[in-house]
Amino acid sequence: MGEKIRPGMTRKEFVAKNGEPYKTAFDIEENGILHEILYYKEQLGTWYVINMAFHFRNGKLVAQEQLAEESLYNNADNSSNKNRSSN
Repeated sequence: MGEKIRPGMTRKEFVAKNGEPYKTAFDIEENGILHEILYYKEQLGTWYVINMAFHFRNGKLVAQEQLAEESLYNNADNSSNKNRSSN
């Protein structure tokens, strides 16, 4: 998500700057407005991946939402290594 994200940008502009999402969802609201959600993963250093959702209504960006954070570092591996070294 290196490019500047701004409310109101079109879905086409957004995807051109940030690449294709790994997942999409959509629905048509009761008033006929198309609501699309584009899902992206952003890696922070070598430790974390953050899942982000970008909401578009009728092709315009209206919201950005941070979802789950995933640790790329496995604490279980670290614990077993510590146990081995202390024996």
